[in-house]
Amino acid sequence: SKKLKRKARKRGSKAKNLSLIKEKVCVFISRDRNKNTINKIFEKFNAKFLSQEFISMIANDSLLCSDNKTVYKKFTKENSVRHGYINLSKGEKVKKDIVHIKNVNSYHYRLKDWIKRFHGVATKYLLNYLSWFKQLDEFNMEINPKTILLRAKNIGKYKYQYLTVT
Repeated sequence: SKKLKRKARKRGSKAKNLSLIKEKVCVFISRDRNKNTINKIFEKFNAKFLSQEFISMIANDSLLCSDNKTVYKKFTKENSVRHGYINLSKGEKVKKDIVHIKNVNSYHYRLKDWIKRFHGVATKYLLNYLSWFKQLDEFNMEINPKTILLRAKNIGKYKYQYLTVT
């Protein structure tokens, strides 16, 4: 991009600053147990932006499972959402046999493994790559142009139904 707010860095090199604001892009991924996935790119990752983008997608009786970051605690408190969190620094992986983040961690692993083949992607196209992978993941990496066209034509109708393509 010709309009970066930071100095450009070579593809594949490590970020010098671990801050999300300076050299990294915040990609928020939420996934429920029915494999419904939300991909969002946030300029800033805080409770305010999370409320604006995410609260309308949460059902009233939902339980938000996350790690123990402060932003999630603040978000759930401000929006009266039930919250179960895992303390990863203490080695917790599952709490009460219900609260875990294995589903989204598995998705992260598959996404990072898939996106590696491109040797880095431009930030302005990142949402396209996220959407592409989301579709591939939903259809178990077996997707063809007819399936995509049927999906686009009848958005939502075929969301979790087996598609018969003739």
